[in-house]
Amino acid sequence: MQKNLHRFILIRAILFGILTVGGSVFWFAMNNTSADAMSQGMAHYNKEEYVEAAQWFRKAAEQGQAQAQYHLGHMHDSGKGITEDNQQAVQWYRKAAEQGHAQAQLQLGGMYQRGAGVTQDKSEAIKWYRKAAEQGYAQAQDLLGMLYQLGVGVSQDDQQAVEWYHKAAVQEYAKAQYHLGQSYYNAKGVTKDEPEAIKWLSKAAAQGQPDAQKHALAVHFVATAPSDNRGDGGTRGQMADKDEVSQADEPKEAVHKVPEPASQPTQVPTVLSTKHDDEETNTDKPQKTVRQSRQEAAEQGDAQAQFNLGVMYERGTDVTKDEQQALKWYRKAAEQGLAQAQDHLGMMYYKSVTLDDQQAVKWFRNAAEQGLAQAQLHLGLMYQLGEGITEDDQQAIKWFRKAAEQGDVSAQKLLTAMNGQTTVNHQTPKPQLQSEPKQIIAQNRAGTQNDASDKGVGDKPAKVSSCPDNQYALTVNATPATSRIRVMNIGPKYQPGICLTPKRYDIYVTHRGYHGYRKWIAIEAADVSLDVALTPR
Repeated sequence: MQKNLHRFILIRAILFGILTVGGSVFWFAMNNTSADAMSQGMAHYNKEEYVEAAQWFRKAAEQGQAQAQYHLGHMHDSGKGITEDNQQAVQWYRKAAEQGHAQAQLQLGGMYQRGAGVTQDKSEAIKWYRKAAEQGYAQAQDLLGMLYQLGVGVSQDDQQAVEWYHKAAVQEYAKAQYHLGQSYYNAKGVTKDEPEAIKWLSKAAAQGQPDAQKHALAVHFVATAPSDNRGDGGTRGQMADKDEVSQADEPKEAVHKVPEPASQPTQVPTVLSTKHDDEETNTDKPQKTVRQSRQEAAEQGDAQAQFNLGVMYERGTDVTKDEQQALKWYRKAAEQGLAQAQDHLGMMYYKSVTLDDQQAVKWFRNAAEQGLAQAQLHLGLMYQLGEGITEDDQQAIKWFRKAAEQGDVSAQKLLTAMNGQTTVNHQTPKPQLQSEPKQIIAQNRAGTQNDASDKGVGDKPAKVSSCPDNQYALTVNATPATSRIRVMNIGPKYQPGICLTPKRYDIYVTHRGYHGYRKWIAIEAADVSLDVALTPR
């Protein structure tokens, strides 16, 4: 009897051991399978093999892997490699967010803010933004600061805004550094302190943050600082140029004058970019250049870094100028919902590399619907010109008004012109060309700016004018004949023989596959005929 009891105990012990070991092996195998699937998914994703990436992410996500759940949510959100489905995006973001995944928490907050795949709920959006911010996620901290400063979903509180900006700024998050610099300059939530404002604005500008680079305080500081203190190896001494129509009645200098920091952010992004690191750049590693740090962050999926890298390639800053690389990185950031990248991608489609007006309209619209004033201006111009979309002045006015309400001067001037408050005679002759020439949206940033003097080769004053008193005809004779022609500082479209009052006019001629031509001319007391022959790229 006792022998049988010992045998029974021994058998149970053996079975327990087998089950325990077997369970451990099973758990390890499942966990390892999850890790392998995640690794396979990332490998395909980095090769832009999105269909395969989605399949592998799903395998890992279904096993509870939070990072894979986040990626699968993002792919449903963007429609990349998988059917776009906001409800599925919310489902997977939520699974990852409930496991404490900060990026997923931020994105889930964005879905609630937009009402995408879920009933719009600003309180729920704030809840998830806060969870991500309290984990130290810099992008969420900066966004929460903006919400407090604007009083969106929370009580307006400049001091709370500054606290969250500071948390993100010390992590070298460039947008937060810019916002913190604004706060110090404008005494929002803190005592006015210009040296402190310069400190944070210059940090943001040195990282390539576009808004910071447009402010004279930051640019001056970066330009005059010792080269070893500059984030870009000393190359950020000029203000960033802006994708917009020329708006003054006089020629602009090569470096545009810009306002000092605005009193507060004017909008909150409604589609959030995703990040794979907490930091925008790895400035704590001095052995790496800004380009190397940005490249690493971009390759890990950091949308802001992808956008900044695209800017570097487009301008040739610390890298060989490469429009294809710029297009690649703008697209990656744009597909994650970064409005600035969407607008830049639209411009790339419009003016260089892959010329596709319909794609330009698509990306301008994506950014414009997020509230980006510059993209609203560009979309309005596409409607006004009938480029990539049916010409529609009412839609043009709608988007110009949205941009104008945010203070965009170009949009304000175009809106005024379209409302009929202009000195241009609308009773101009009909176009004589087979296809009416139309002008490009923005200044060409690829070095196609021509002589800006008042008169030059090809300016031919005519003897007789068919225009009303105190107006004179302007005719631009372009080669190729189907070139786009626009007078950039007026609202109405150019037509051959357009009647204009005496002053200076910004003439811009472009054609696909050719270098653009830009010139200021003066109309004084005679008709003007301008001959322009574009050169192939």
